Amino acid sequence: MLKRGWVVILILLSGLLTYNSAFSAQRMVVCEQFANVYCHNSLKAEAYMDSLKQLHPNLFTNIRYHLAPYDPFHDVIPEELDAKKDYYVVGFLPEMAIDGDRAGPEYSNWGEAIYDEATIPSPLEMSIGGYYIPTDRRGVIFVNISPVDQIPSGDYYMRAMVFRDSAYFEDAYDLDWHNNTVFAFLPSTMGESVEFDKSGDIGFMETFSIPDDYDENQVGFTAFVQENETKEVLQGSRIYLKDLDIGLARIEMEEIPNLTTIPPEGGYIQWRGYVSNLTYDSLTCNVWTKAEHLDEDEWYEVKTYNIQLGPNESRKYLNLRQWIPGIAPAGDYKFYAFIGTYPDTAYSWDAIDFSKEEGSKRYGGDLSAPKNFNLVSAYPNPFNKSINITYTLKKTAKVELDIYDITGRKVAELINKYQKEGTNSITWSGITDNGLAVASGIYFCRLKINDEVTAIKIVLQK
Repeated sequence: MLKRGWVVILILLSGLLTYNSAFSAQRMVVCEQFANVYCHNSLKAEAYMDSLKQLHPNLFTNIRYHLAPYDPFHDVIPEELDAKKDYYVVGFLPEMAIDGDRAGPEYSNWGEAIYDEATIPSPLEMSIGGYYIPTDRRGVIFVNISPVDQIPSGDYYMRAMVFRDSAYFEDAYDLDWHNNTVFAFLPSTMGESVEFDKSGDIGFMETFSIPDDYDENQVGFTAFVQENETKEVLQGSRIYLKDLDIGLARIEMEEIPNLTTIPPEGGYIQWRGYVSNLTYDSLTCNVWTKAEHLDEDEWYEVKTYNIQLGPNESRKYLNLRQWIPGIAPAGDYKFYAFIGTYPDTAYSWDAIDFSKEEGSKRYGGDLSAPKNFNLVSAYPNPFNKSINITYTLKKTAKVELDIYDITGRKVAELINKYQKEGTNSITWSGITDNGLAVASGIYFCRLKINDEVTAIKIVLQK
C-alpha cells in the first residue's frame, strides 16, 4: 500500500507530466530500474513507479532488472542481469537509469526526471509489431526504427527484452506482486548494432518463446536505441503480447538423432519439417533458413523457398537436409526455419541444434603453418564496395583463389594460374562469375597454393 505522502507527490506530478505533441517525434522515455525483492526501499520504489505508470501509461516504459543472487527473478537469467549491473556500474539499490542516465536511489525524484526527459525531442520514431502462435508459445517481434532528424555519430545498438507483469513472490513487506520484470533479452544483453549511415527505415526481427507457467496476458516487450559508450537512449517502444497478431502459419522442426554433428570436412544435417496453414484461405508464403553460430554470435543466411498451402492444410517433409561446408567455422550452432514473407515478416519459427567439429580438414587441407606462402589477409573487413585480398608466395606456385558463400557454393573464381614468388593482391567487388552482385552477408575467401589450403571469413555490408 502506498504511503499518503507518495499519493500527494504523484497527484502533483500528474499535473506536470503532460506531453507536448509539438515534438518532432514523441519520445517514450526508457526507465531501467534495478530492483531486489528483499530490499524494502526497492519494493517501495517499485510501487512508486507502478503508480506513476498508471497515471501516464504512454509517457515511459519501465523495465526491471532484479540483481541480488538470491532474488528469484534474478536467478532466471543471472548472467544477463549481472551484465546489465556491470554496464551501469550499479551499487546501492534502488537505482534507476532514465534514458541511460543514472537517477540515484531517491525514487521520489524519479518522476520529475522522467518529465524533464520527455520534453526532449527524439530524432527517431520507433515501433514494435509481430506474430504469436499461442499453441506453440513462440513468436516473432519486428522492431522498426525511422530516423526523423539527424542522428549524432556513435556506436548505437537496438536493445530488446521481454518482461512480465504480476509476477508473484511473497515477501515480508506485503508487496508481493512485481511488474515489468525482465526474463529474456533479444537476442542478448548487447542487442543488435544499428547503422544510421543510410537513409530509410531500419528493421530487426527477433524470435521469442514464453515459458509454460507464465501468464501470456501479462507478457510484454520493450525495445530502445542506445549509444553504447555514453549510454544515451534516443527512443524507446513497448508492446504487450496480447497486442501481437496471431501467426497465419506454423512451422515445426524435428531433428533426426545422430545426424546433427558435422565432421571437419563438412556434412549434412537432417531433420523432419512440418508446416500448417492456420487460416481458412489459401496461403502463399516463404520458408527460409538461417544458421546461428552460438560461439561467435553470428548469423548465416542459408536458403529461401516458396510454398503454397490450401485452407487449413498441413504438410510434412520427412527427410530434409542441409549441407554444412568444411569451411564453416567449428562450434555450436542453431539452425532456424521461418515461415512468412521473406525477409521481414515471419509468422512462426523453430530451430534445431547442431555442431561443427574442429579438425585438420576444416578447410580441406592441413592447418599447420604453410610452407609455400604467408597467410592471406583482406582489407577492409567488413567491406561495403570492394575488398583487397593480399598474400605472399615463398616460391612460384599454382594459385587458386575463390569466394564461397556460407552454404559452400563457389560464387566467384578470382585466380587460377601460376604466380611468381612475392606479394600478390587482388580486389573483389562482390560480383559473381555470372556478373551478378552478391547480397550482404558472410563469405569465405579460400586460397589454395599447390596442396596447401586456408580460408578466411569476409563480411559484405551494403
